[in-house]
Amino acid sequence: MNQATDNATKGTLNTPIGGGTDGPQRLLAVRILAGVWVAFLVLVPLRYYVLPGHDPYDERFAWRMFSAVRVQQCQTEVEETRFGEERRPVNLQTSLPAPWISLLQRNRPAVVESFLNFRCESSMHPTQVSVRSRCTDVTGNDLPTITREITCESRAIEVTGGSEGNTP
Repeated sequence: MNQATDNATKGTLNTPIGGGTDGPQRLLAVRILAGVWVAFLVLVPLRYYVLPGHDPYDERFAWRMFSAVRVQQCQTEVEETRFGEERRPVNLQTSLPAPWISLLQRNRPAVVESFLNFRCESSMHPTQVSVRSRCTDVTGNDLPTITREITCESRAIEVTGGSEGNTP
């Protein structure tokens, strides 16, 4: 090889892109960006455990599906009262699609409250609707029964049992 070819090869292969003067600064910037990204990926899901008032039944993040809440077994009973009548059970199979029944049986507060409001607006015109959830944990121990009841006229929802109805 001649001298010109040798110099051209050395310059192209041995010189970093951009002249090589800002290599350490780029590396630092990439490390900072990667650290911020990893922190974001950890902190966003973690806030459901750290912040007060979290919903333990919220399974928005895949890794929460492995929580103890996921394996709870719940029996859900729905009753309603119409004007001047006794309380009577509501057949969920004829009232809701299967996915909603599944979410209702998981005792998700937002779903239960939406269902209560939906039931008040139904053509049956109930005066009160209640959803009672009796759950057992993974070991078979009974958890406190949680009852959510709505008075349809005022749309006030009363929660009894559990801790504000949000924890098993």
